[in-house]
Amino acid sequence: MAACLMNSNSNDAHLVEHTTDHTEVFKGQLLHAWRDTVRLPNGRSAVREYITHPGAVMIVPLIVHADG
Repeated sequence: MAACLMNSNSNDAHLVEHTTDHTEVFKGQLLHAWRDTVRLPNGRSAVREYITHPGAVMIVPLIVHADG
């Protein structure tokens, strides 16, 4: 299931997405495919699709701006 990974002191609260639907679209012996519908901060909806498996790795990009 999708999680919100936000620092409580973050200025990025305007980027938070809220999951409105969570559907398993494939269940295999090794991996599972999921489709989430999320509500964006502007009120629109978007679809997020992802795969989970044992020993999964997640890459989270951290963007550092030149001004700080």
